[in-house]
Amino acid sequence: MKSPLTSTSGLLLNEKVETYYNIHSNPMNKVSLVTLTLLILFLYAVPGLNGQGLDDLADKTANSILDYFNDKHNINTSIVNYENLAGISGAAAQKFYQLLVSKLETISMIGFSDLMINFNQNKGEFNLNRVHSLNYLIYIRLIRNKTAIGTGVSIFSRTLDKIVYNKYVESEFVQSEEQILEVSPLDFKGAGFSRVVELEARRNLLDVRSIPDSNSIETLAFLYPDKIDFFKVNESQLEKFFSQKIEWTRPFYPALEPEGKLSFFIESGVVYAGAGTNFSRYSKIFAFKGEKWEDVQSAELDFVPFRLITLNNSLYLAGARFALGRNYFENKLVLAPFQWDQLTQNNRNLLEKQVVPFYALEFSTNENSRVLNSIHIVDREYKYRFFGDNFEQMTVEKAERGAALSALDGQWLAASDFSRGRDKLYFYKIENGGRRQVYENMIDGEIIFISEGVWKSSPGFWVYIKVCLDRSSSNIDEKSGIMEYKLQFWSKKSE
Repeated sequence: MKSPLTSTSGLLLNEKVETYYNIHSNPMNKVSLVTLTLLILFLYAVPGLNGQGLDDLADKTANSILDYFNDKHNINTSIVNYENLAGISGAAAQKFYQLLVSKLETISMIGFSDLMINFNQNKGEFNLNRVHSLNYLIYIRLIRNKTAIGTGVSIFSRTLDKIVYNKYVESEFVQSEEQILEVSPLDFKGAGFSRVVELEARRNLLDVRSIPDSNSIETLAFLYPDKIDFFKVNESQLEKFFSQKIEWTRPFYPALEPEGKLSFFIESGVVYAGAGTNFSRYSKIFAFKGEKWEDVQSAELDFVPFRLITLNNSLYLAGARFALGRNYFENKLVLAPFQWDQLTQNNRNLLEKQVVPFYALEFSTNENSRVLNSIHIVDREYKYRFFGDNFEQMTVEKAERGAALSALDGQWLAASDFSRGRDKLYFYKIENGGRRQVYENMIDGEIIFISEGVWKSSPGFWVYIKVCLDRSSSNIDEKSGIMEYKLQFWSKKSE
């Protein structure tokens, strides 16, 4: 993807930084004195004493960045270019990046945003749509010096339109090169998600959601083809206290596999519930009023509501339409102005964004707000697609696949593999429009859906799993009773 950034002089930002900072440039070229100094350091610097490997290098790099910002205030910055020229594996390079980012995020005087989408062919790929909100742009290069790894840091000021800081730091290996090359990019126990609880579940569970509630009582809603069951969390048990029958609008469409989506949102102090399926054209909207749920007949929708989002300071109910009777959605995203008198069938003023047919979709919004952050899609070829807040598709690995996904508070994305026996559950950091995988776990069974939720005040994800009990059978027949269903809740260990 071409960078949308240009400097005031018209040069692409990457080209401008390269003029200042290219260790492969001809020494006879006209380059800055600082760049020549970096080149000399790279060739002749003595390895640092008592080094601590990648973690020590991340500390030194973070401190060098802090040195420049130490006397500045209200700073918004991000790494927008990252290259591994040190010859270490991509896994080790990713681990260093994650260590560095975790340290920069803890520095209170810096408003740091992690914009990395992907790391491919020893280069980071970044979401540059948000660069307009940054004051400074950080460029990082990993380089090798005998038994040490070094980083070159450049900081570009958008206000001054020039490089304002260059620094080189390095650290010795404390492990063998083989160990460095074999390091896992996902080995972050403090950032890892773990399974907190597992419950027995019924077949044809379509979705699970935690209900926002002002009195802090944890309530869960389970969507089935004919009803919504409501539960209160008591200890490690669920106590059912209400069931809302659903009468879907005709005509009905036969579906081999019932699919559905449940959503909750609060507006003007009222809790609303939206439910849509692949066997009825129209979704249902309920409002919690007078200690009971009421069917909002005037707000019947011909699309499945997913989430409230804000675009251009206007509030929209965002969703999509199932291909009727199918287990995938049509090729459009639907945005309806969030005013109930405009959500009726004859007066909606809908906005539509063209995409590809897809199995799973998530609108991610910034934490504690409804501002759109990013859009995540698994298309009908099980290919993962990533869109920025301007609905522009971003670049990801071509081989990346998926099946189900869900976003949490604009910070985390959980996604499943597309296997049918033993799935994998992946967790990505997605705040500020970036996307970076930091954890994965093997799942014994097939993941049907993933939903954000809360369990005992801990935010996380509900994962609905189908498990084959008779692995010797080559012909899985659900009616034969060899399948069982589980509902697991995954939460972050450090929270």
